Amino acid sequence: MGVEITSKIILFTDKTLEVKQALKNEVCTKKGTYYFKNDSLFLNKNDGSLHDVVFDSIYYFIF
Repeated sequence: MGVEITSKIILFTDKTLEVKQALKNEVCTKKGTYYFKNDSLFLNKNDGSLHDVVFDSIYYFIF
């Protein structure tokens, strides 16, 4: 079985973001920027890590 990861994306009013990923005994925080275009939210990481599960997914939000 895979490892369960809990992720939380926090958007700030200055167009920056934090992604907090929690495993059993550690928390990893990554930073980046974001912008809205039409009805979509785009997230940009500050680092270039290739194996990032959260940023490899597409999220849909209906308001």
